Amino acid sequence: IVIGCMQGASCFGPGYEYALMLDNELTKRNKRDSVDITFMTSEPYVGHLGLGGVGGSQAELPEILAKHNIKTFANVRIEGMTASEVKYTQVEMLRETSGVVPSDFTMFIPPFAGQKVWTGVAGLASPNGQILVDEHMRALAFDSIFAIGAAVRLPAVETTPVPTGAPKTGFMIESMGTCAAQNIRSQIDAEEKGEDVHSASHQVPTLSTLCITDFGSTAGIALAIPQFKPRRLDVHTISPLMKLAKLAFEQYFLFKVRSGDTDPYYEKWLLKLVGLERMVDDHSTPAMLKFDKSPLPSRTETLTRD
Repeated sequence: IVIGCMQGASCFGPGYEYALMLDNELTKRNKRDSVDITFMTSEPYVGHLGLGGVGGSQAELPEILAKHNIKTFANVRIEGMTASEVKYTQVEMLRETSGVVPSDFTMFIPPFAGQKVWTGVAGLASPNGQILVDEHMRALAFDSIFAIGAAVRLPAVETTPVPTGAPKTGFMIESMGTCAAQNIRSQIDAEEKGEDVHSASHQVPTLSTLCITDFGSTAGIALAIPQFKPRRLDVHTISPLMKLAKLAFEQYFLFKVRSGDTDPYYEKWLLKLVGLERMVDDHSTPAMLKFDKSPLPSRTETLTRD
């Protein structure tokens, strides 16, 4: 079995979750000893997470993978895959090493990409179809278009030997959505008053990471405020207690969806205790929160599939 995250991927947590949950399921079925699991990632090191590491993730994630006898490869570029193998190139310092790993079951997290139709509108999207927005979640070329989540292009946290992207976790996307809704309301009000629409938006998402990852028999929590360094808070921990937190959060999230109150006052109060807010006014926004407004390189990585 080969599990991993491809070059250009930005959502690394689910790759770790999948590998460890698969290990847990095979163990429960008494089949783990007959299966080899390999984890391959474009991260420069295991635990980078597209964030340059969070808290002690660069020590804790390699440790838990080793504990569960999962072999790891970092700095990997996937060259192709078939029904029986995965071809890769590992980048180390100034040399590259190519290899093949046998696999009867393969799952890789791909890079995000937007709809091709968006690339046909001048100035709207990057070459891979992700919308180019400013810090108010408004399209650079169109005042009346807003975009959030995986549809938006964020800059990489840092340059890595094999391309990696910046994660977009659930809390961050909720922050983007709340921010976009507030700014759309502000623009409508400005238009009705005959004021400048472009200068009406002032809310900026904080781009912070809050993520609970399910590792089968245990779980981890990552908290980075903000996502881009320097951070005010930088925490990563793995514990069986986090498994209970993950299960509780799932039920709480479903409750919010069913009740229609997605941003209750008590949640805002609790998150504010740890310094976590969905958005801030742009007058107090650090430069670290500004969005990348440059187009992606024209060169794209290719994957061959048999």
